[in-house]
Amino acid sequence: MIKEINFSKKAVERIKQLISKKPSGTFFRIAVNGGGCSGFKYNFTFDNKIDENDLKHENIVVDKSSLDILKGSLVDFSEGL
Repeated sequence: MIKEINFSKKAVERIKQLISKKPSGTFFRIAVNGGGCSGFKYNFTFDNKIDENDLKHENIVVDKSSLDILKGSLVDFSEGL
């Protein structure tokens, strides 16, 4: 994994499941953008391009700016509210 971010087993399984339904060459992108008065907006999208400032591990891509904010975070998956 991207060593600065922790991924739960459930998150990794779900990402793999979602990617398997996409065209070959698709990546799961995690990004953080400014979100107005509430701080940050976390984006989870699919992408088929990798930029020079992206870090990639298997099928997960994170840009370096977002990684600085996400360091030490845990990405998990839950189907509940």
